Amino acid sequence: EYLDKHVEVKYYVKLPEGSWGLGGGHWTWWNDVNKWTWRDVHKAERKMKRISKLYGRSNLLDRVIRQAMRELHLLESSDWQFLMTTGTAGDYPIKRFKEHAARFNFLSDLVLKIANGESLKNKEIDELRRIEELDNVFSDLNPRVYNEH
Repeated sequence: EYLDKHVEVKYYVKLPEGSWGLGGGHWTWWNDVNKWTWRDVHKAERKMKRISKLYGRSNLLDRVIRQAMRELHLLESSDWQFLMTTGTAGDYPIKRFKEHAARFNFLSDLVLKIANGESLKNKEIDELRRIEELDNVFSDLNPRVYNEH
């Protein structure tokens, strides 16, 4: 919209679809070896959109939602599918993918528990801390972005 209003376009360039994956296509990330991962990714993305609506209710809830968002970003990394396809890292990408999926599911369950007014058990708080220490990237996440459009 901005470009239509403010920029006079003199030339158009049509870019062909392409990828740095094997053969210039997307097969590297969608094939019989790894397509099972996308079901989990898409399910987690839908769940993140729902739980992000609870952001801003309490400090603990926000903390758990942000960590769930971190796990989702790590789950969405295309490295897992790439490494599964190439086979260069053995079972490592499957293990890591499943770990991030399990952590996301654990955290999203905690979000719902907190939102329902339930207290967390000490072992749940300990596990939250452990996950935060393991995966402490993306410090400036804003879960509200999931509900802006």
